[in-house]
Amino acid sequence: MEAKEKQSINPRMLKLVRERTGLSQSEIGSFLGCHRTDISRIERGIETPDWLVKFVMLSKLLTDAGMSWEDVIMEFPEITDRKVS
Repeated sequence: MEAKEKQSINPRMLKLVRERTGLSQSEIGSFLGCHRTDISRIERGIETPDWLVKFVMLSKLLTDAGMSWEDVIMEFPEITDRKVS
C-alpha cells in the first residue's frame, strides 16, 4: 500500500523510536516478522502496511475510550537481546 493513500503514521517518528531504543531495522523486523527492507520502506514513508494502519486505528480507539495499551495488555512479551538502557 502506498504511503500517499494512508497518512496515518509519521515515518520519521517510527525511525526515531527505533533509534532511541538502540535497535536495528533487522532487529525490529525480526520482532515483527518482516524483513529489514520492509522496515526501511516504512521509515522512509514509501509503504504503510495494513497491520500498521490497524495498529494505529486500535490506538485511536483506545485513546477515544480514555484507555491505554497498559489497560488492555495483560503481559508484555519479552523482547530478547534488547539494547534499551
